[in-house]
Amino acid sequence: MKYEIEKREKGTFIHFSNEEGFEVTFCDVGASIYEIKLDGISLTSSPMDKDYFVENGYWGKTIGRLSGRTKNAEVDFEGKKYNLPINEGNNSLHGGKEGFSFKRFDYRIKEDSIVFTLVSSAFDQGLPGNVKLEVEYTIKNTILNIELRWKSDEDTLLNPTIHTYFNLGEKDIKNHLLCLKSSKVSSYDNELIPTGFVDVPDYMDFSNPKEIGESMDKDELKKSRARGIDHCYLPEEKAISLQSKRFRLTLTSDRPCIQVYSNNYPVDNLLMSGNKLDSRGLSLALEPFIYPNDFCLMKSKKEVWSKMYIKYEFERIG
Repeated sequence: MKYEIEKREKGTFIHFSNEEGFEVTFCDVGASIYEIKLDGISLTSSPMDKDYFVENGYWGKTIGRLSGRTKNAEVDFEGKKYNLPINEGNNSLHGGKEGFSFKRFDYRIKEDSIVFTLVSSAFDQGLPGNVKLEVEYTIKNTILNIELRWKSDEDTLLNPTIHTYFNLGEKDIKNHLLCLKSSKVSSYDNELIPTGFVDVPDYMDFSNPKEIGESMDKDELKKSRARGIDHCYLPEEKAISLQSKRFRLTLTSDRPCIQVYSNNYPVDNLLMSGNKLDSRGLSLALEPFIYPNDFCLMKSKKEVWSKMYIKYEFERIG
């Protein structure tokens, strides 16, 4: 395993490569995955402008303290109300403008892994508890294993994820095949706040491999507030696969839900990985997490380490 470090004023980038032709570039801002490559081909989507990357968006970044949208930026936790940062209408999205995604982490490099660490002070993002967070990425062959670990000195809420956007070497993801076995998907109000789960409609059913474009371009989604897929599924099997003509990604996690987002609100004239302009359907975010309204399940008990894992396994198929 080889690594190189690029120190910039606004962020440090650490590039790992191995003899399998697998490369991963990380960034200390947001404990992020900046880019994943196999055989020199980018399999993820992030802005080419690294300064823009560290200051904006959620590309490959650690999300938290709370992933997803929280209505009216308020939670009721153990009989007390906590106000979260507002950054989308009247609501809170992904921890707000000063969430984990925009914080600079410390890091240390081990033989085949990198560990990012951060101390989130009490009432950072409106929530109690001084939280120690660790994000460890481990590379093995063409597999990236991710473990997030955290501990708080008070009972608090934590619902982190890694917000990686995938494009497995194609012009967009509309012809990618997604296989996600689930009979339930979230419903939303007119602000995209989740309101519960409903039966998966046929046009959003990926229980058997189906091209993503078949769903995201249906009028029911294209003309909706979401403008495409931006939905939480309840997977019935841990393994979720995404496949292009040349590569397959198998994602597994111990989280009960996964948010699927088809890059419905691109940034105009933004140059992305692979010299592609950002566009609707350019990439697909797959975000394992706890359902945003389940505050009981996302409770972290005082002085108890919690953890979650995500695994990305890449294969050559063409």
